[in-house]
Amino acid sequence: MADARTRQRYHPQRDRVRDRLGDPAFDKYEGKKIADDTGEYLENFARIVRLIGKSFPNTGIEILLHDLSNPSQSLVVLENNITGRNLRDGTTSLVIDLKKRQLLHEDKLNYELNIGARRFKCTTIPIVRKEYGVVGAICINIDANYLTEDVIQDAKKVRAWFEAFCRTDMQLHENILSRDEYARALKGKRHFRDERA
Repeated sequence: MADARTRQRYHPQRDRVRDRLGDPAFDKYEGKKIADDTGEYLENFARIVRLIGKSFPNTGIEILLHDLSNPSQSLVVLENNITGRNLRDGTTSLVIDLKKRQLLHEDKLNYELNIGARRFKCTTIPIVRKEYGVVGAICINIDANYLTEDVIQDAKKVRAWFEAFCRTDMQLHENILSRDEYARALKGKRHFRDERA
């Protein structure tokens, strides 16, 4: 269930839907319920995006969430901003492109964008609801030029990047390895490509 802050955060969306449809249509077609429902549906995705983003600060890796129920103000979560966008910025052809790809059963995975002198490696993951279609999207954008032209050129920057990428806030004692990998780790295997153990 949504907490009061989250419900309040999505009320402007409901108001925009009402403004677009007009009060009679908003009421007739349950606009309040649909807007609130979409907002609540995307809450966990928003948390996932925030936490993944906070896991990789200062790495040139941006992650964001679009709420596509209002494409003109769709950007609702943005971590590690590399594109200069702001919360509540709109999307351009994302909705149409995702709907087209959904019909063709195509993913929008691991693609390159070149914008002027900027170059990005991107992945867009649609959030689909059976009853509504595409309602949101999680996007991951990597500043390829930053990594290949700035970071990789200087050993200190490479080290700083990897330190940021591998940074942790706590240490837990859990096993995430398969039984075989666990046994190999106990024998000294250091990473997934280490063939010594």
